Amino acid sequence: MKKIAVLMALSLTTLAFAESTQIEFDQNLEVKCHQQAVAAKCVSNTGEPNFSCIEKNINGKVSKDCKSLYRANSK
Repeated sequence: MKKIAVLMALSLTTLAFAESTQIEFDQNLEVKCHQQAVAAKCVSNTGEPNFSCIEKNINGKVSKDCKSLYRANSK
């Protein structure tokens, strides 16, 4: 009986941690990526990034790290 209780507790703990996955904020990467998006002309007049433009990356000015960051932020 104790084994079942322990297994249930471990299962619930594992599920709780699995669902709380978050992206850590890196201010330097955010600034770098915004600068790359501006250089690639993928930012609106209001400063909002255009995710489809960044994903296409026609002129190669947006790095893979920044694409991943924008993909995660667009969800």
